Amino acid sequence: MRPTAVGTLFRWYRSGIDPNTRLIHPATFLGHADPASTAVYLTITEELLREADRRFRVFAPRGRPIMSTIGQVLFSFFEDHIKVQKGLRPGSIKSYRDTIKLFLAFTARTCRKPVTRLSLTDLSSQRVLDFLQMIEVQRHNKPQTRNQRLAALHTFYRFVATHHCEMLAEAERVEAIPNKRTSPAPTQYLDHEEIDRLFQMLASRGGRALRDQALLMLLYNTGARVQEVANLRVGDVDLEGPLRVRLHGKAAVQRRHSLSRVGASR
Repeated sequence: MRPTAVGTLFRWYRSGIDPNTRLIHPATFLGHADPASTAVYLTITEELLREADRRFRVFAPRGRPIMSTIGQVLFSFFEDHIKVQKGLRPGSIKSYRDTIKLFLAFTARTCRKPVTRLSLTDLSSQRVLDFLQMIEVQRHNKPQTRNQRLAALHTFYRFVATHHCEMLAEAERVEAIPNKRTSPAPTQYLDHEEIDRLFQMLASRGGRALRDQALLMLLYNTGARVQEVANLRVGDVDLEGPLRVRLHGKAAVQRRHSLSRVGASR
């Protein structure tokens, strides 16, 4: 459904139609109660951010310095800063996108203007505080979720301050917003006897028996995340000489782990 709606916005852009006058149509199509949420949901995409940047440069007054719009800032933040410079994986990028999407929709409602007409000056530190309160009170988010949203906004405001000096004071105030204290979650683990029983319960025959044994043994030997194992390639496993595996973690961090001979034999 989203690609269809994005394609519709593309046609409106290219035919000179102001999408804000017709947002009710894609909002109804997508089942959104608030058209402002639809605007954020559709416009924070690579294709539409790139199109907005192109149109802005074409129609900007000649001879005047081009002021960065929120769309341009977001495009640079997502496509260059966190994707290229920081090397974050798609799951992390999606988490950033969801936070910024919620924050912009909240800011648009608070400022009583379409999200496409927001400016950097609308992204004040007080707006961030109000947003954090909103997600706790109205959306009933737990402190852990609130802290995760705040961490994403800290990263975004650091980027904004680096590229737009006029936002430095606001970014400093956002940086000063502390995390809320949370109780650490209890550590869940299996003892040696439970691990032994787990491996004994695995099927010993069948087309997937060997695969399942190898995967669980690898997870047990290395303590790897499931995504790290899913990203493994044949070249990441060294079965000649020292038995070891190269894991690709978050933020493109790589680490090597030794393998037991029992696990490697599988």
